[in-house]
Amino acid sequence: MVNMCDSAAKGDDDGPCGSNGCQAISRSDNQRDHSSSASPLCYRCKERRAVVRTRDKACSDCFSHELERSFRSALRIDCGVSKGTEVIVGLSGGMGSTTLLHLMLKASTASAAGRRTSFSIHSVVYVNQRVLLPSRCAALGVSAREAESELRAFVEGKGLTFAAVDAGSSVGFDGGGGGGEQQPSLAELMDDLSQQDVSAAEEMMEIIRHRDMCWYGSRCGVSKVVLGTCADQMAKRTLTLTCRGGGASLPLVAGATDNRFAPCGPSFVRPLKGLSAKEVCIYHHLCHMPTFSKNPFFFDPPESAAQPPGGLNNLCGSFLQSLQASFPSTVPIVNKTAQKLRLVRHDGDDDYEPDEHVAAQQGQPLGRVGTGVMGLCCGRCLLCFGVRESDRAKDRICRWSHKQQQVLSLLDGGLRDCLCHSCLRLVSTCTAAAKLASLITRRQPLASTTEAASRG
Repeated sequence: MVNMCDSAAKGDDDGPCGSNGCQAISRSDNQRDHSSSASPLCYRCKERRAVVRTRDKACSDCFSHELERSFRSALRIDCGVSKGTEVIVGLSGGMGSTTLLHLMLKASTASAAGRRTSFSIHSVVYVNQRVLLPSRCAALGVSAREAESELRAFVEGKGLTFAAVDAGSSVGFDGGGGGGEQQPSLAELMDDLSQQDVSAAEEMMEIIRHRDMCWYGSRCGVSKVVLGTCADQMAKRTLTLTCRGGGASLPLVAGATDNRFAPCGPSFVRPLKGLSAKEVCIYHHLCHMPTFSKNPFFFDPPESAAQPPGGLNNLCGSFLQSLQASFPSTVPIVNKTAQKLRLVRHDGDDDYEPDEHVAAQQGQPLGRVGTGVMGLCCGRCLLCFGVRESDRAKDRICRWSHKQQQVLSLLDGGLRDCLCHSCLRLVSTCTAAAKLASLITRRQPLASTTEAASRG
């Protein structure tokens, strides 16, 4: 019987498994024949022996069929991928994203055969985050383009268009280096931030990655970007965002659809949100799909294997995994609770308007594009595009230390008022984080769409 390890909750946001991956427990043919008489029958077909144990005991065919049916249903109903929709698939090289691409190809084949879900894949986008950490790549003797070349061969072998986007492209950063004042500074600041605070570097990488995919989707004119985030990853992200004070943005990250960049940018959809990391790993194993190198951060490993990796994201994942081992319903409870959360207005916010800072920002040194896009960001954070609280709400929930006040004073004029509480805490970590925020917000990922709309 195939059973996957429960450590599948450790990994990046597009893949449910960690750098070591999940290990499938396979038996030899003699052992399988010897134990077949003791194995229960598949709960679905009642004919073949069960070889997969997840929520129910099923044979490999029934398990794959049920997972594919659930995926197509989530894609059509929860994610709103209707007939004629053109989508972009986000690929990182982990098990989650490669499984997503496999399921998308099968669903598009089924749609061509007359099924309800009828869509087309515009391209597969890979955001190369390693280009922002050149010193770490040099120290480890690895190439920043290694994973990119592997994924390109994999995607183009399936007849799809592969697009490699260097992290920071939405800001004007070119991974080749040189050719502009912004180009070396973004990588230098990210390297500096990764050495000072791993958690802040991970969060900033995540923000840059989503902005880059939004920037690419806006240029292509596509309305949806499909991500391979499973239920375990969504629960881990919920805990991490809660610890960072970003509760106002939880409804955006807890659902199947993230519309923070809409209507001027693409929506991020997560059709794997109903599948656990264990189910994704088993399906990945049964379909014999490849796994590529995918860790973009190259942070120092823990001193011993017993210690979890550094960073708040990985610590929340380890905590969630320990709870899941004792209470199997932990991940569904976290996700269902987060989906029910809704923003409420405090008594002290009766006079608060979402665009209270928009007029004040006109003419402030945010750059031409950043200032011009302010009208589209009413009530949104200029960095993560999450929900932006009022100044009164920020003052109630946080008191800044003297060091944090000094760091926040480095922000461009008025930018502090246009960031949500979670991003303010991220920016106040160190000087490098504040400079990164000022650099990133000078150019918004919706700029091309905004300019195209004004010309139209």
